Amino acid sequence: MSNLIYPINQKPATVREWIMYTIQFTFAVLTATVLIATICGTNIAAGMVAAGISTLVFLCITKFRAPMVISNSGATVSAVLGAIALSNAVETNLLGVVLGGFTIMIIYGIASFLIKKFGTAWLTKLIPPIISGSTILVIGCTLAGFIPTYAQVGGTYSLIGGFVALFTMLVIVLCMHYGKGMVKTLPFLIGLIAGYGLSLILTLIGVAPLVNIAALDFNRIIAVPDFAFLHLNFATFDWTTLPQIILMFGLVSLAAMTEHIGDMLTASAASERNLLNDPGLHKTLLGDGVGSFIGTLIGAQPNTTYSEYTSTIAVSKVASVYVTFTTACSLILLGIFGPFNQFITSLPNCVFAGVSMVAYGMIALAGVRTIMNGNIDFSNNKNVAIFATMLACGVSGFAITSGSFNLSGIALAMVVGIILNLILKDSKRA
Repeated sequence: MSNLIYPINQKPATVREWIMYTIQFTFAVLTATVLIATICGTNIAAGMVAAGISTLVFLCITKFRAPMVISNSGATVSAVLGAIALSNAVETNLLGVVLGGFTIMIIYGIASFLIKKFGTAWLTKLIPPIISGSTILVIGCTLAGFIPTYAQVGGTYSLIGGFVALFTMLVIVLCMHYGKGMVKTLPFLIGLIAGYGLSLILTLIGVAPLVNIAALDFNRIIAVPDFAFLHLNFATFDWTTLPQIILMFGLVSLAAMTEHIGDMLTASAASERNLLNDPGLHKTLLGDGVGSFIGTLIGAQPNTTYSEYTSTIAVSKVASVYVTFTTACSLILLGIFGPFNQFITSLPNCVFAGVSMVAYGMIALAGVRTIMNGNIDFSNNKNVAIFATMLACGVSGFAITSGSFNLSGIALAMVVGIILNLILKDSKRA
């Protein structure tokens, strides 16, 4: 007997229910979508539109059999920032990000073909839990290094900024720990709103100019984002950086791929359908890859499946793809709704600092959980060597450089991990 209120292929019974579930699922994925766009410095509205369109494409590829929203990928943040860092402004680097999205689509397409033909054993051998878990841990630790910058006010460290950040973090933690129902499923959104409210009060009473009130303009109802594909400049792009871009996005795509598999396993349990068989992992991966490329063309980051959406399925007992469809449509509508965009873009960085404290910690925790769920034996010297060297290479700042080529951070950690996994033999400690 099913525990679901609405299984995958069933519509909500009333329009009111449908709307309420759509709102719940939309806001479940919205915070991370906004946060990752803010980290990368890309257009937030474009990110929401990209998430909606990519999800619709994903649903079409999976023949409306997989209830999942795909949106801005946290796993690819380092690669996106790396592509942007090859020049001084986001506007001149969007082509690099688009090429990165194309790289991910090709890799996911190849993986999809291989999985359909040979199964998943080869992928597990190449990227076992010790590598995927360590990679995700390094991603979380790397991203955490940006938090002090977010806490600044006017480019300098501020007591007020730190206070707002800690307040925002506290609200999120309290919602996660004590919240029930929708409060428990939307801790980041609630924390973000609470932090914004405090920032607005402090601005109005003259304590600190946290919110740029003068810049708020709610007169423009419809505001379509300036899509990236309209401004790609092939002539001025530094093509010598292409190998580095391919390497960066190629490696993080492998980590994102393992995250995708984990999400589909979790979604299978929540939706009471084996999604790895129906519609099939090869189709969900292909949908994710195509969605990533579409996302970068629109002006966002490569996309990935969202565990936040899966968690909301588990809590709400609603797995209906009809709700997934309307959630995708609502993300598009919010992306072009001017007043909402004004509100989002006016959020102080210190609020995002508070959100990031929890979000980045949870990314690192996801890596630890991957290792634990993989039953990794740390009495095996091979596993110790892989974990220790990946962590050190990932967070130390060490880099291998030659001209425009740079191998460092997450990419370096993953390369080292894969090589060690292939060449080292199992060895128990004496």
